[in-house]
Amino acid sequence: MPNPNDKNKETVNSSANTDVPMENTNISNPYIIPFDPENGMKMELWLQYFNDTCKQHNKNEDWKVKNISKFLKGSALTHYINYCLNICNFEDLCSVITEKVFNPL
Repeated sequence: MPNPNDKNKETVNSSANTDVPMENTNISNPYIIPFDPENGMKMELWLQYFNDTCKQHNKNEDWKVKNISKFLKGSALTHYINYCLNICNFEDLCSVITEKVFNPL
């Protein structure tokens, strides 16, 4: 049994901490609402949202370029596959995908 006078040792009663939110350290990807042009979303605004969310979760440019396709739906995903697979820079990716979604060939 722990000595109540021992100030160097801390005991934790897990039942006493039920109201304390715990951060799930196993989550590696931030929650991002996917871009779906069929729902009337605007690509430029969504890209800003995506970029801001990535910054909040300390995701770098490389992560954004490699993972953006997970968050695209419909024609935006098709345009990404057709025009953006070889782009390595997030700013260039935003320019190309915005141009192709708004002005498809």
